[in-house]
Amino acid sequence: MSDRAVGVEQMRERILTAAAEEFAEFGLAGARVDRIAATAPVNKNSIYRYFPSKDDLFAAVLERDMSRVLIDVPFTPDDLPGFAAGLFDYALDHPHLMRMMAWSGLERPEATRKETPTMQAKFATIATAQANGRLVDDVAPSIIFTLLTAIGTAWTSVNPFWGLIDAEALRDREVLRAVIVRTVERAFEIRDPRG
Repeated sequence: MSDRAVGVEQMRERILTAAAEEFAEFGLAGARVDRIAATAPVNKNSIYRYFPSKDDLFAAVLERDMSRVLIDVPFTPDDLPGFAAGLFDYALDHPHLMRMMAWSGLERPEATRKETPTMQAKFATIATAQANGRLVDDVAPSIIFTLLTAIGTAWTSVNPFWGLIDAEALRDREVLRAVIVRTVERAFEIRDPRG
C-alpha cells in the first residue's frame, strides 16, 4: 500500500471515529458535520470527498462498527450462550454503538431492518443446527437470533425499559453473564452435538 493510500485510509478512519462520537451523542438529525470536522480534525470538504452526504457517513460508521461486533463476538450455533454473553460484554463496553443502533432504528428503520448476507448466513447455521437436533426446531432461526441479541443487550441504556432494570444486577457483570448463559441454554434446549 502506498504512503498516499495509507494517508487516505488514516484520514477516513479519523473521520469515521469522530463521526461515531457525534452520531452516538446527537443521532443523524442532530449531528453536525462542522463538529465532526473539528473533532477529526479535517477540513469539512474532506469529509464530503469520502462521504457524499451525512446519511452516507452515518451508514459507513454503522457498517464499520457493526462489522467489528461480528468479528469481536464470534457466532456459532454450538455456543449460543457464549454469543449472548459476548454481546452483553460488548454492549456494555461499547455504549456508543448501542446508541448508534438506537438512533438508526429511530431515524433509518429501513436500513436497520434489512437482512444482510452475513445475517442470512447466521440464520442458515441455526437452521442446520435445528435440522441436526442440536436446537429447538419450533422457533424460526431469525427469531432465535433476535432473541439472543435482545437478551445480550437488554442491560444497556438504550433498552426502552432501562428505568425498570435492577441497578444492583448491573454491579456484578459475572453474575449477570452467568444468568444470560443459563437463560439461553434453557430457552433453546441446547443439546451436546456429541450425544
